[in-house]
Amino acid sequence: MVSLQDVVGTEGGVICTDTGEVSAFWASFSFQQQRRNSKVESQFNRGIPMDLIMESAAPLMCGVTPEIYDLGVDFEHLSLAKARELGLGQALAELLEKDAPDRRTILNVARRWGGTEAQDVLKNGDILVAVDGKIATSFREVERCTQKPEVQLTIVRDGREMHLDVKTLFMERTEINRIVFWQGLLLQAPPLSVSAQRSISLDDGIYVSCRYSGSPAARYGPPPTSRIKEIDGIEIRSIDDFLSVVTAKSTNDSVRIKYTDLSGKDRLSTLKLEPKYWPTSELVNEDGEWRRHHH
Repeated sequence: MVSLQDVVGTEGGVICTDTGEVSAFWASFSFQQQRRNSKVESQFNRGIPMDLIMESAAPLMCGVTPEIYDLGVDFEHLSLAKARELGLGQALAELLEKDAPDRRTILNVARRWGGTEAQDVLKNGDILVAVDGKIATSFREVERCTQKPEVQLTIVRDGREMHLDVKTLFMERTEINRIVFWQGLLLQAPPLSVSAQRSISLDDGIYVSCRYSGSPAARYGPPPTSRIKEIDGIEIRSIDDFLSVVTAKSTNDSVRIKYTDLSGKDRLSTLKLEPKYWPTSELVNEDGEWRRHHH
């Protein structure tokens, strides 16, 4: 990110060099800040470097969809001194310090995304040394080195240096291309933010993104941000699983729903169906257009 010494009043725009070349896009970022017993919304302004933007914009300008991969890991900065305490050897510490002598910080695993291979292979607290043999001590270096289907990570865990092969996540897989309307619920595959923040797999049930007032679901159904895991004892892992179960039900049938909230607690509810007034339908993104299908 690019910061400026002078205070800038604008919320958007570009940062240019003396010759007029655009070097960054000026943007506003929001975050939550703890104040006493509550959280308040705050914001700050920074410039997004153009090389970051052009990695996606350049293929789009040529009519090509950019292929973006992610390791599926949230890293945090760790001081070299702290890393030494956690078992990083002297030789590796000197090697990492040469890569970032000004920062004197490296990366360790803070959180792994649900449903990724990184969740199974890595552990929180692993110290990152290199990606495919290239030293990586910043978020940007990791991002650049992982734009491929599979990488080899060099890490330090419990004082031992390890080499691990990890498949990356193809980000196109995380796009939402199907939305189901059922009894006043808006349902979809779990969004990427849930996978990243709660370590929930993208195939772990279907996600309730909205619940309409006055609907059957508003009285008895699962609330937004929960995931439907079972219908009448039948496991639900995908939208296809869900539709195959609910479309077989008749008018005025009742279904038993098992759902899970974001904290992982399972709950049960019984919902009486009213398909006459709340029919089941689906929006599907096909060839770049959204089309509605009735079930």
